[in-house]
Amino acid sequence: MGSFDLVAIGTPVWAFTCTPAARAFCEQYADQLQRVAFVATMGGSGDARAYKAMEGYCGVAPAATLTLIDKHIKADDPEKYTAAVEAFVQQLVETQ
Repeated sequence: MGSFDLVAIGTPVWAFTCTPAARAFCEQYADQLQRVAFVATMGGSGDARAYKAMEGYCGVAPAATLTLIDKHIKADDPEKYTAAVEAFVQQLVETQ
């Protein structure tokens, strides 16, 4: 992997944790990940546990996290998730 200031890692939440693919990525590149952000999509709950697992696999705490609920995205109602996306971006800017 090249040199990056930030790596954003996204995953759907499966059984209250990240997917095997996200886990494999985190473990494979853990020694190269200095600053990360996590994004999760989910039906209802499990994001906190998924983020904790990903932090363990990456070996670094996320600079920011963003959780998106499936029904809000599928409803095509940006008001339900725009504020969360903006807060995520703002947190990343502030922690540079």
